[in-house]
Amino acid sequence: MRKSLVSLATLAVMGASALDAQPPRVGDPAPDFLLDQVDGGQAALSDFEGQVVLIFFLGYS
Repeated sequence: MRKSLVSLATLAVMGASALDAQPPRVGDPAPDFLLDQVDGGQAALSDFEGQVVLIFFLGYS
């Protein structure tokens, strides 16, 4: 169940284009994606270009 949740979360974050695209390789730039913020806005990974970004994927079982 946990693996399915992670897979669904990844597809939701990356969008439908993730189904057609090749997975990124080590050293490739991270694919851009949007996340909803608590205040109702959105943040894109590209908004933080040149900065260190840590992303935590929390799974519930």
